[in-house]
Amino acid sequence: MLYSFEISNWRSFKGEARIKFHASREQRFSEQLAKLPPRYGKTRILPTAAVFGLNAAGKTAFFDALAFLQRLVVNGTEIDRAIPREPYRLDPVCQTLPTTISVQMVIDDLLYAYRVQVDSSRVLKESLSVQRSHSSEKVFDRDGQSVSFGKNYKSDRNAFIADGTRANQLFLHNAIAQNANEFRPAYDWFAKSLTVIGADSTFTSQSRMLVRRDYQEYINERLARYNVGIASISLKECTLSDIPEVPPEDIHDFINEVGDNSAASLQLTVYTNRRGTEIYFVDVDHGEVRYSKMQLMHRSVTGELIPFELDDESKGTQRLIELLPLFFDLESREHHSIPERVYIVDEISIGFHTSMTSDLINGVLTKCTAATRNQLIFTTHDLLLMDERLLRHDEMWICDKTADGVSSLKCVGSQPGVRTDSRALRDYRRGLFGGTLTLMSDSI
Repeated sequence: MLYSFEISNWRSFKGEARIKFHASREQRFSEQLAKLPPRYGKTRILPTAAVFGLNAAGKTAFFDALAFLQRLVVNGTEIDRAIPREPYRLDPVCQTLPTTISVQMVIDDLLYAYRVQVDSSRVLKESLSVQRSHSSEKVFDRDGQSVSFGKNYKSDRNAFIADGTRANQLFLHNAIAQNANEFRPAYDWFAKSLTVIGADSTFTSQSRMLVRRDYQEYINERLARYNVGIASISLKECTLSDIPEVPPEDIHDFINEVGDNSAASLQLTVYTNRRGTEIYFVDVDHGEVRYSKMQLMHRSVTGELIPFELDDESKGTQRLIELLPLFFDLESREHHSIPERVYIVDEISIGFHTSMTSDLINGVLTKCTAATRNQLIFTTHDLLLMDERLLRHDEMWICDKTADGVSSLKCVGSQPGVRTDSRALRDYRRGLFGGTLTLMSDSI
């Protein structure tokens, strides 16, 4: 779970901006809060957070910083390549100042803190610590090319890995590449637990689930519940030659990588000018390969099931089908070897009616308990989601931008005058939190 996330000098955020997920004293929906072990006192963590704001206020930019850090940790930086950071551009001084990103996350009920400071050519600072008791324990601390280790992580091997870490590369990435698995909990959180879904990206996880009967039942129930006209989702068998736009050698590489002694699925979302967006699956099960294509079945007036292509559906329905695996994953709480999920969804309500968005979010939150270790964090323009029947005040955040283009974040629950019985949407529309639209009059 995310405990806090802080950035500075990133895109429209010039100074420090921070979002925190530890709960206030607010009692609303307290049964949904994740409770940490006694070593952390009475700390409870929020299962969700919603960031509201105008167009270009900085909502997307804020969470893009976390996706940027995730890529640095998981994918690394190539030799002699610049670090693709995006500093604040409206002040030339910021081009020479570093970008700083700090993340606190709960992993296996331990609180970790990871902090990175970079410019365009090198990692200036990098640190990782873990709080096992009331005090924080250093894992490693990097200053330029010098890395020091906490007492439980000192070894000649780790010192050797540190010496071989390039200036433009994170030590955490290089350590895992060199099989230093004592650092794996933090790496795996970025690689496996965290998923950042952009407004334009496709969440490609159906391949893990469409073979499961419980998921088939869930998705068909939701499609019926939201009355989108789809009776069910079907997989039609096809051949490799039926899959357009994807080089066959790429698929063969996937099949060879899985091998004869394992099973895996690959989802392919392709677009063709003639047929639009289509979703294909390659299922490999101990050497046997099966190709299939997703179809959406509509029921005719005679009761016959008629197949439709994904591109025949509305944009909102397409988005719903792409995101339903996420909600199933969070609601089912069956995460196999990965017990914690953090989903960050930019513009969660694109093409959705408010009632549908609210129902999807509520379906997740009503399954949350003190033992839940999953989160759904999202941005939205839909102000009707600023609803105390759905969210706590400390789960509502406003992203605002000043006249000179500097973004900031503020929590509704921390604003002066906000009480338990306050109506956040009413107060927001009255301008008490900022982040409202001021229309500019035409000049002659």
